[in-house]
Amino acid sequence: MIESKEGGNASMVRSHRVQRTGRSSLAVTLPKSWTKALNIHVGDPVALRQRGDGTLELNFSGPREGDEASTRRVVVDATGARTGTIGRLLVGAYVSGQDRIVVTNLSPEARRDMSEIDRVVKHLVGTSLVSDSVDQLEYEVYVDPSKYQHLTLHNRLSQMLHMEVDLLRRFLDARDARLLAQLRPIEDEVDRFYYLIVRQVHLASNDYRLARLSGMANHDFQLGCRLVAKMLEVFGDLLSEIGTDLETGWSSIHPPPPEIRTGLSGMLGRLGQLLDSTTTNLTEMRAGAADETLGEIRNAEEEFAALRDRLSKSAREKETTHLVNCVTLRILMSVSMLRVINETCINRSVAPESVANGGFQPVSASASMPPAP
Repeated sequence: MIESKEGGNASMVRSHRVQRTGRSSLAVTLPKSWTKALNIHVGDPVALRQRGDGTLELNFSGPREGDEASTRRVVVDATGARTGTIGRLLVGAYVSGQDRIVVTNLSPEARRDMSEIDRVVKHLVGTSLVSDSVDQLEYEVYVDPSKYQHLTLHNRLSQMLHMEVDLLRRFLDARDARLLAQLRPIEDEVDRFYYLIVRQVHLASNDYRLARLSGMANHDFQLGCRLVAKMLEVFGDLLSEIGTDLETGWSSIHPPPPEIRTGLSGMLGRLGQLLDSTTTNLTEMRAGAADETLGEIRNAEEEFAALRDRLSKSAREKETTHLVNCVTLRILMSVSMLRVINETCINRSVAPESVANGGFQPVSASASMPPAP
């Protein structure tokens, strides 16, 4: 088994056969979807580390610039800290761009609950434990920030969120609990990409070269990237909560009313369409298209609220009413996240760099204003 600690789902195990590439050389292929998601190309360096438990760790990262003294290093004093607090401190150190994270003064209680700390670290792309002593942990982050374009990461986030929407709709059609069980691994990946985006933004804010490479040319644009990433991450949290609502609430409804199932599935389908158009607007940065999507969002919010009231009134059991209200509330909150993203897209379109690159045409300007001289 080979695990990657740079990206993708580190817990995913793929079975590949060892192949001969020469008289004595052996090789294992990497999945195309995986290398594409991680922006890995022929000739990229890879560090191999034997972990001693029968696994081989791959770290895809370019050569570091400068000497060891230039490595960003932080010491986290965990005196009296609970395990959950330590996990949050690790996340904070990671997203702030630290290369080495040292956790000192671990309490015996934290030592007994290392599984929670390990769970947090698995969400931090490219992070490995390099030293473990009685009261101290040391982690190293092997991410090469120059390999990640912010749009690639955002698009990947959107793809995973669309997968979650699709799973929820399929559950409503088939009522197969195994479909909801697939949400958790996807949501874990959403968190991993979110933390990576935030880390990229922090590093780009202090490194102009990296800012240009990653497509975040100035602080205003970086702030927008940070905001969009947060909206997508909250969007994923809401979808996960809808899955929990359906899992716990659906079993108490006997039999599930067809109109409830159809109504909620239709809302989720419309939500998926709005997510698709929002992703396109984010990629192409067109103010007119984003403004049209905002209009669609306003219409959807009105329709969803009316449908919620109609479904609630038609419900014959209080459990059904509660489920409808919970799910539709989270769908409406998800739509609000998309509203913020489209508003950010419009703001980006009038940034100096955007105007210089392609110009800016106000919405419906051709119909209401004379051409510029």
